[in-house]
Amino acid sequence: MHGYTSDLPAHVVNDPAAPAEFDDLPRLLHSKLARARTEKTVQLMWFGVGDNPHFKVGLNDLAAFGGVLRTLANAEKNIELTVLTNERALDADGLALLGRLPVRSKIDQWTESNERDLLLEAFACFLPVNAQAFSAAKSQNRAVTALTAGCQVISSGYPLYEPLSEFIYRDISAFQADLDHGTMRHAPGKLEAFTAAMQATASAATEAASFANFLRSIPASEGNAPSSGALILVHGQATNGAAHKAVHALKGFSVASPYCPAQFGFDVIFRGAPGELVMLIADKAAKSLIPEFRDRLGRKSVSRRRSTGGYRGQWTVRSGTASW
Repeated sequence: MHGYTSDLPAHVVNDPAAPAEFDDLPRLLHSKLARARTEKTVQLMWFGVGDNPHFKVGLNDLAAFGGVLRTLANAEKNIELTVLTNERALDADGLALLGRLPVRSKIDQWTESNERDLLLEAFACFLPVNAQAFSAAKSQNRAVTALTAGCQVISSGYPLYEPLSEFIYRDISAFQADLDHGTMRHAPGKLEAFTAAMQATASAATEAASFANFLRSIPASEGNAPSSGALILVHGQATNGAAHKAVHALKGFSVASPYCPAQFGFDVIFRGAPGELVMLIADKAAKSLIPEFRDRLGRKSVSRRRSTGGYRGQWTVRSGTASW
């Protein structure tokens, strides 16, 4: 974001985890460690969305860090990897990526119940992260999910899970040594510290309070902008009609980003064009622009489908190229 508007205040809201009780966590951690040491087998798991239409992540991350798995497999232990992901990712390309992994692996389709059951069986989760803009914007939710299920977490690459570093392995040799000695980072004796970490990074109440404090810290608008400001909702890849209707009910503006495929009655639409970003603005929204920008707009008509019913018509909008 700062690459486009470095002067705007920003705040990252972490994905809050579902409320959880950790009373059974010490027993679960103890039993998983005892089983791994007795059977000399590491039940390893990777889970998540395996593909993305805009970034090479998911199964690409897993394949890119196959060397870490190779190191683990050479440590005189059996490694059994379960890959739990969405069906769409398991096309020819996805299966080819999995076929290159240096350990024996099993593939299962993601469902909530499959994730819950497999996490309870797994000793550790391998969650590598490639370094790119998309990775930097993700939250720690997968690591939180794995840790609360009593799994150790191994993460290579971009340090996405740094806030939970006390419980996460960045060095595979440290993981191997701790397993040999029976003293893991995520251990029954660290329950108090783990609970505090979850409260700090994965609590809905903490995130809500932090976001409220951020909003209070923003100074009042100055210059030509109205003091009350404008409510604007920017839609991304995944959105829904309820959000679109809600912002209109609050007298705000509904804006489609270049990644938004939905066809609602947007007030503003951004679309990529060769060498520029085109901004289409409905007449009612154009009236809210400051004169300097409003005078630069031309005329353009685009077709759109209403969000309800089968009505199809012409929506007359203004078009111009936004420059910042």
